[in-house]
Amino acid sequence: MRGVDPADSLRSPRGEAGFSGRSTVGELVEAYIELHAKPNQRSWKDTAGRLKNHLVSRLGTKPISAVTRPDIVRMLDSLRRNGMAQGSNRTLAHTRRFMTWCVERGVIEHSPAAGIRPPAKERPRDRVLSEVEIANVWRACLTMRFPIGPAVQILLLTGQRREEVSCMRWDEVDRSNGIWTIPGERNKSGRPHLVPLSSSALAILDRLPASDQFIFWGRTPARAINGWSVAKRRIDELCGVEDWRIHDLRRTAATGMARLGFDPHIVERVLNHATSTAGPLARVYQRHAYEDEKRQALEAWAVEVEHISQQASHSDRSEVSQADPVRL
Repeated sequence: MRGVDPADSLRSPRGEAGFSGRSTVGELVEAYIELHAKPNQRSWKDTAGRLKNHLVSRLGTKPISAVTRPDIVRMLDSLRRNGMAQGSNRTLAHTRRFMTWCVERGVIEHSPAAGIRPPAKERPRDRVLSEVEIANVWRACLTMRFPIGPAVQILLLTGQRREEVSCMRWDEVDRSNGIWTIPGERNKSGRPHLVPLSSSALAILDRLPASDQFIFWGRTPARAINGWSVAKRRIDELCGVEDWRIHDLRRTAATGMARLGFDPHIVERVLNHATSTAGPLARVYQRHAYEDEKRQALEAWAVEVEHISQQASHSDRSEVSQADPVRL
């Protein structure tokens, strides 16, 4: 934003908001990210990425007051033509919130994104990997070097979210008790989440390179793993499984534990979906009271994954390429 701190801009004498209708979309997006998204959204990086990659890239130099509804519609149509149907819905949602923020601060009177319907029909994702597909993905992970291979294995064994595993740190893991505590600021519930680690998960962690920071690090231990899109394409090449996403591993783990006979409320607590309206003492009790049940579910699921990977018949599996492993 031309070297200007967005916070300083809002304190300038140019009115309550510090911006005017002549301010560009790019300037205002930068201010929105710094002053609203970062302080209020755990997923502010996704907000920043979508706004910069789509809205700013097309309209960044345009005065905010000159942005019209057809401008927004053309942006969304372009995303759909490029195969980003669901992504166009997400981009519209972020654009709406940004424009509303501008209206609230008196920068513009009306939002050009108001009244625009989501371009694509939302289809709930219900993909669960079959036993053959689980075996193929697992075998593909075994051919991949640190950090991608073992990270995907931990995703499947724990059922936690990709962002939570990506930023997993050694100081969050109590190896002696087999517990991984995800801090409240790193998960959607906003409270610490205890994940019992199965013997298989602990064995994977024990084989990883030592670090005093991130477990799955990128270029240095101080940088969490990234490059998931590249890694996913490589896994696809190795395993031959089609039409699946990393997040489907979480649903697959949940379905597997349910299939093994564990009650839905236990599986929900493994996934950190459960909430409580009880008092603080009850919430603390509940968080710890289900530790044994969660451990039993995750241990049984880990045994099942190992059994599936070993027992899937050769004739039912796609051949996993033995190409040179990759490290990202």
